[in-house]
Amino acid sequence: MNDLPQHLTETYRWIDGASITLMEFIHGAFRRNNPNAFFLIRKSENLLKNLPEKYLDKFRDKDQLSQKQVKQSKSQLSQIISPEQIFSYDCSYNGLDSSTGRERVKQILFGF
Repeated sequence: MNDLPQHLTETYRWIDGASITLMEFIHGAFRRNNPNAFFLIRKSENLLKNLPEKYLDKFRDKDQLSQKQVKQSKSQLSQIISPEQIFSYDCSYNGLDSSTGRERVKQILFGF
């Protein structure tokens, strides 16, 4: 946590070892239970299986602990947040887009 300024750690009550995704769950659901929050839960299997390896870390947590934390948070989410606030979607890899001068992964979305 040395990378985060102290005021951010205190303001957002950052938890050492937590991923960005986990902190989003904590602030959006577990701490505030915000009735205006929506959770978009990506089913990653189709996207990750065809994604070039060099982009994998942009679409999943890198370490096993973070992956486990996110998985547990997803399973607990429906117990504390109304189902109307949770949207699951699927997507798949659809090549790369360099039209803006910056290489980006194109996705096809399903389930909306």
